Amino acid sequence: MPLAPRLLSDDMIGLKQAAIAGLGVVALPGYVCRDEVRSGTLRRVLPTWLAGDSTITALIPTGRACCHRSASSWIT
Repeated sequence: MPLAPRLLSDDMIGLKQAAIAGLGVVALPGYVCRDEVRSGTLRRVLPTWLAGDSTITALIPTGRACCHRSASSWIT
């Protein structure tokens, strides 16, 4: 079944606000919508479904000005 999205965005907060406004269903990571799910503002409609793995790309400058070692330790 082909999808015909009503809204496309790469902004998770904007997508969360659209879902709160009743514009449709959105797949968000828990850390983005945890409070809204706990308060009942949003609810899981497919509780057994989990999204697949995804890749995050981080572009960081080289050299000392980059970032603190503890912050960059998880970037591989």
